[in-house]
Formats: sequence, structure tokens, C-alpha cells
Amino acid sequence: MAELLGAAGLWIASGLGWTVAFGSFVVTDGVLGLAFLGCGVLLATQRPRNPIGWLILAGGFAHATTAVAVSALAFGVGVEWPVPLLRSLDTVAHCSWPWALGVCIPLALLLFPDGELPSRAWRKVTVATAVYGVLFVAWTATDTGTYPVSAGSGYSAVPAFAPMLPLRGKIELVSIVLLLLPGLIAMVKRYQRGDEKLRRQMLWLILAVAGFVPWSLFGVAADAVQLLVVLQPIAITVAILRYQLLDIRLVISRALLYLVLSAAIICVHAGAVLLLGLLLHQEFGWGSAAVVTVGVAVVFNPARVWLQQIIDRWVYGIRDDPVRALNRFGTKLGTETDSLEGLLATIRDALRLPYAAFLLDGREAATSGRAFTAMEVVPLTGSGDTELVLGVRPGQEQLDPEDARVLEVLAVPLGIAFRATVLSSQLQAARERLVSAREEERRRLRNDLHDGLGPTLAAVSLGLPIARKWIEQDPKAAGELIDELGEELKGAIAEVRRVASNLRPSALDELDLIAAIREHTDMLSSRLDADEVRISFDAPSPLADLPAAVEVAAYRIVCEALANVMRHAHARHCQVEITRDDDLVLTVTDDGIGLPDRPSHGVGIDSMRQRATELGGDCTVARLAEGGTRVHARLPLRVPADVA
Repeated sequence: MAELLGAAGLWIASGLGWTVAFGSFVVTDGVLGLAFLGCGVLLATQRPRNPIGWLILAGGFAHATTAVAVSALAFGVGVEWPVPLLRSLDTVAHCSWPWALGVCIPLALLLFPDGELPSRAWRKVTVATAVYGVLFVAWTATDTGTYPVSAGSGYSAVPAFAPMLPLRGKIELVSIVLLLLPGLIAMVKRYQRGDEKLRRQMLWLILAVAGFVPWSLFGVAADAVQLLVVLQPIAITVAILRYQLLDIRLVISRALLYLVLSAAIICVHAGAVLLLGLLLHQEFGWGSAAVVTVGVAVVFNPARVWLQQIIDRWVYGIRDDPVRALNRFGTKLGTETDSLEGLLATIRDALRLPYAAFLLDGREAATSGRAFTAMEVVPLTGSGDTELVLGVRPGQEQLDPEDARVLEVLAVPLGIAFRATVLSSQLQAARERLVSAREEERRRLRNDLHDGLGPTLAAVSLGLPIARKWIEQDPKAAGELIDELGEELKGAIAEVRRVASNLRPSALDELDLIAAIREHTDMLSSRLDADEVRISFDAPSPLADLPAAVEVAAYRIVCEALANVMRHAHARHCQVEITRDDDLVLTVTDDGIGLPDRPSHGVGIDSMRQRATELGGDCTVARLAEGGTRVHARLPLRVPADVA
């Protein structure tokens, strides 16, 4: 900062105007020095372990040194300082600023944004870049050109290499490209492999480069172009310290729009000038200039609107066209109805969002993308307790109104599609469980018959011929053997009854569903003391024409729910209700301690849910607000054919 103040004082003392100051790059280097120093101080104090801050600080010192050297040179020429001193100042002016462009900036790009190289393999590249940067600084010291303040006397202290003078400009341009190229390649690789945070940081620097490079290609004055270098340290500082400051995608979209539009206007204007010159066979005058200007003005706004639509579609997707978004969503439904992730990917692609997820009853049902930025929750219509969670775009705190309009259009079909997809997945899972349960039941039945009834009946079949033989020889022994075989047969009969009861409760063979459940509740009540839980049962008159599968499922669910009350509820009263409309509805409530805050559902609860799901129904177990637990099951009376 002292250097910059000294440069300003010396320049004012020299008596030269601001036009000469711009031509001698005093203003340019002063502004760059101020920007680099300010950003470097912020980075070095906020992130002292990140070398980028110190590199930016060194770059600011380099530009400030050039500014003060040129100012001193201007003052020294005016007061006729000794020539050796002026030559030294000229050399310092030529050799200082290249340290920023040739060493500090290339190394900062390689280390951006965390101060680490992309990998260990980049160490050699970094060393080569640093060495080449030092050579670039040495090359600039041989510049035979003089600053305007030197009055053309030529004060450079380093002799130039004469054969290379005609190629000097091209060599410097190629050198700058070669110095910056490794950093740009490293940035591209980081962007490709990085997460959302890293990409947002990269976009800031890309914006700064986009604001500098094109103007230099258009041949804008060197001092004006160099002033745009100010954007680079500012972008680096914002990217490291405050990368969420603005919606960088919006900034880039607008910058890209006006950059492309400016290039298009320049090309149109130049083409129109050339065409009019050829048609009129004369120099381009004020009248023709007016015609060209009017023509450019006429096409400017339509071109701006068209380009804005293209860029917005690239950045924000098709949110400005809800009908197209709905059409794309409908097309995807035909191919990805079995994939929740596919539905989410469609939403993200349509709106260019980093993350999307479905929440079912507060839990993630499916996700797409990476959760990094702020989230917004959108309730889905027609899908129960389902919500769509969307990650907002980088730099935004919430979704835009345009996004809300598209989501409002998509809410109903998306909710229906989600519900259909979930039901399809549940149905497929239920069928798989049904097949698995059926095969498990067959395996168990086979084992029971093979291991239980098989040996018993084999023993009886072997014993009967022996008993028949003994009847004539030893009637008493034969009678005892026949009695033993009879006991074996009684055991076999009991085993058959046990197996049959596991397949279908015997109570349902003798009674209807209501009577069987009432018998079960009466049996439980008879075993309880007077101060234990009291069970009440409320049901309509006997239910006729119930499918066998519904009867078995209802009986098992009620029995399991009552067993849980007896074991865990510590209740005083339990109410069992059965109603019938289009479905059979079972409700078991108690006034016990209720479910814990984080319930771990055991085999019994899972079994009840599985029995209901297999029939196309549902079963929920919930904690009541006033205390206690409620088991609620709804069983369709028209069950699938493969279940009935």
C-alpha cells in the first residue's frame, strides 16, 4: 500500500497528465496492485495455510513495484536524475509485473481452490511452470521498448537479443499461453471430478477468465484489457471465501449472453459495413453508418431474446415452458414407471437441479444427485404423505417462481406416478414374499411329514405283520404290541392335526370368523386375573361369504395383536373392533404404555403387515396421542386369484 501511495505522489509531482499515466500503465498497474494486495491480504489472513493468498499478495507487490518504478522514472526524467539510476528504474519497471502474470497467477491456478495440487503427478508440472515463469521474467527484462515517460531515450539496463526482436510479441503471447495452460487443464480436471461445492468455486474463476480472454482476442487496447485482470484475484477470493455470495449460474448466464451478443453485433456491424462498401463502391460515410446502426438496433432485441432462451435452457432447463416439461415427464413415464430414481432424474434434468428425493412418511424412498445445497420441500398431490425434496441451484437460497410454476403443473401427475410406482414395487415385493412363504410352507410341511409321520407310520407297518404272527404263538405279547402300535397311531393323528392347524386354524373349520375370534378372546380373559387387562369385542353379526384367505389373515392378525397387548402393553383395557364395508376392517386398541419413541418392529408386527399386504391391503401400528397403541388393518374382500 505504501508503494501505491508513493507511486501516486511521484506521478503527481512529475506534472504529467492522466493520459500519459494510462499510456505508461501506471494506472493499470496501480489498480491491479491494489486489487491483488487487497485480495491477497483477505486470503492470507482468513486462510493462512492456503498458499494462494500469499501468491496473490506477491502478485500485488509485483504490480505495485512497477507502478512506483514508472512513476519514479517519470519524476526522475523531469528533474534529470542520473542516467544509471533511470536505467535501473526502467529495468525494475520491466521486470516486476511479469512476476504476477508469469509466476503467481499460473501457480495459483494450479493450486486453486484448496492450495493442493490435483495429484502428486502434478509436482513436476508445477516445478516446470515455476521455472518457465522465471525465464519469462528474464525475457521481459530484455525489452527494448521504453515507457512514454522516458522520452524515447531508452533506459533498459539489460541488453536485448537482436535476432529475436521481430518475433518478440509472438514469443511473449505463446509464453503466456504456455504458462496458463497447465492451470487451465488442472481446473478442467478438478471440475470434472469435483463435487457441487468445487464446481461452484470453479465457475467464479471461469467467469473472470471469460471476461478477460475474449476482449484480448478482439484487439481491445492493452491497458483496458489488463484492467480486466482485476477480475481474477477478486474471483479467486470470492470462490475461496464466499462462493455462495451470488447465484453464480445466473451471473454466468447473463455474462455469456452479453458476451455472445456483443460478438454477434460486432460481426453483424462489420459485415454490414463491408457489404455496403461493396454495393456503393465508395467509402463508408455517415449515412451508411446510420443505416447500419438502425439495422443492428432492429435485430438486437430479437437476438437477445433468442440467445437468452438458449442460455437459460442450458442453465435452468425447460422451466420457462411448463407444457414441454409436462410432455417430457409424460414421455419418461412410459419407460421408467418402475423406477423412482428415473422419475427424480427427469425432474432434475428438466430444471437443472443438483438433487431430488422422494420422502414417504418422513423417510427417503428414493434419491437422485448429491445433497449439498439448501433444500425445498414440495408436497405431492394424490400420493398421501409423500413429499418431493429438491436441492436448489448453487448460490440460490430458494427456488425461483418459474420453478414453482413448473412444479405446480407437475405435482399431480408426479404424485400419481409416485403412488403407482410405489404400489407396483409393493405388489412385486408382496408376490415375491408370497412365493417365498409358500415354498417355505411346503418345505416345512414336507419336513413334518417326512420326519414326524413317516417314521411313525413305517414303525406301524413293520409292527402289524409281527403282531399277526404272534397272535397264534403268544397272544398276550401280540396284544401288547397292538396296544403300542395303537398309541403310535394316536400320536400320528395328533401330528396330522397339528400340521393341519398350522395350515388353517381349526377354530375356523368349526366356527365362523367372528365366533372364532370371540372364542379366542374369551379364552384369554378366562386366564387373566380380575386386576389384569379386560378385553372387549365389538363386531357385527356373523360375516358370511368371506374368502378363506381373508378369514385366516384376519384371525391371525387379531390373535397376534392381542398377544402383543398381553406381553408388552401393560394395559388395563383392550378393544377389538371388526367392521365391514367394501373391505374388512380390523382395529385393536389398548390404553397401555404405547410404542417407544424409536420402535424396533419385531417378527409379530412384520407378520401382520405381510399378511395384509399379500391380500392387497395394509396394516399400520401407531401410538395414540392419549396413550396406548392402535393396530389398524384393512383387508380387501376381493383378493387376488393367486392368493385365494
